[in-house]
Amino acid sequence: MEINQETLNQFLSLDDEELKKAFRSIAAALGMNEKLAVLGTSRFKSMLAASNPKDIERLLSSIDPARAQQIMKTVTDKGGNR
Repeated sequence: MEINQETLNQFLSLDDEELKKAFRSIAAALGMNEKLAVLGTSRFKSMLAASNPKDIERLLSSIDPARAQQIMKTVTDKGGNR
């Protein structure tokens, strides 16, 4: 599965509540504290906005493939299928 710029842009255009849900889901996939991740929503959004699809792919390739797949599913479900 690959992230393209359009999917990334659509994901970033989610309203704050949808982004919080998505970041909560991504945090769970990474084994992070979901509540703390939600508190950093604006920071995560800024970091994603400064990234490109290749940056995201490099990041995902550095983690467990099952976790990366969960994150990809969250991004594509939330951003690509609105």
